[in-house]
Amino acid sequence: MEYIQEAIAKSPIDLSMSTAAESPLAASPESRGGRRAALLVPGSVGQWPLLDGIIHAAYYVPTLQQYFSSQIAEPYRSRQRVKMLFRNYGRCRQLMRTAKVPCQTCVATNHECFYVSMAADYQLFLSVPRGISTSVIAQFYHWVRTQESHIFINPIPTW
Repeated sequence: MEYIQEAIAKSPIDLSMSTAAESPLAASPESRGGRRAALLVPGSVGQWPLLDGIIHAAYYVPTLQQYFSSQIAEPYRSRQRVKMLFRNYGRCRQLMRTAKVPCQTCVATNHECFYVSMAADYQLFLSVPRGISTSVIAQFYHWVRTQESHIFINPIPTW
């Protein structure tokens, strides 16, 4: 229970902070008073440069029945804009309703691009400002895979 409460206190994860060299999310326990272990695996500086541009990202693992959702970027935190983000994810899912897995789609609006990828072992949802490199998709996927042991509970405890 202590680990769950600790994770809640450190959530949601701001992806721009997780890429910073002196991120409090990836700091060593000694540099933070030794009280808590780091939430994320530290990466090298500049390893994930495009993650700073992500508006919102989510990753769902069906086999674990768990998802990860990043913090929504500051300019998008109004009720109206959050609603717009999730409605556009819904539109992407609607476009793929009859598609065979694995499938993916990208929908662009005037200011954002929404990318949804569905595979048997994961579902990825990503929104970025229009014009950002598409390599952000691969960077986010690889970032999640490197952080998997820290952002998902596996194996799931049984009582």
